[in-house]
Amino acid sequence: MCHSTFEINLFGLAYALAFFGAFRVSEVVAASTSGQSGGLELADLSWADDAIQVFLRKSKTDQGRNGVCVRMAATPGTGYCPVTLARIYLEARPRTAQPNLLVHADGSPLTRGQFTCICKRALEQLGEDPARFTSHSFRIGAATTAASMGLPEATIKGVGRWKSDCFQCYVRPQLV
Repeated sequence: MCHSTFEINLFGLAYALAFFGAFRVSEVVAASTSGQSGGLELADLSWADDAIQVFLRKSKTDQGRNGVCVRMAATPGTGYCPVTLARIYLEARPRTAQPNLLVHADGSPLTRGQFTCICKRALEQLGEDPARFTSHSFRIGAATTAASMGLPEATIKGVGRWKSDCFQCYVRPQLV
């Protein structure tokens, strides 16, 4: 699926950000290879103790366009720790004028189509039916995982930046 260690780290970080941040994919990656629309920028990522902070400049739930800071703590020993994956990726990330955080080795931005394509290939390799999943599955998975851990509804709403109880339609009780 991925042709280099760099690409493995790129997609690993993209998927970790989508899951641990309960982000919509359009909030994480560029809409197209021009990189001019959507996605996180390098300047949106900062370090805070043993965590990363992602400044989400705009989102569907941020009607005032004030932006919000999303903190992701380290999850040692999981293999999918967003802090560790960010460190590994940033050490190898090419120096480019491209503002996008997630870029390929040639400096071109990671796009929504690429994010989805590699995800579907990985699901096929795992023997899963890729038709059962969408790029929104990361947001659904974050809400479902939080519920399965017994987190209070207010905490789950905070994780996904939901203002209403609509988060409940993201929780898949059959998986909890």
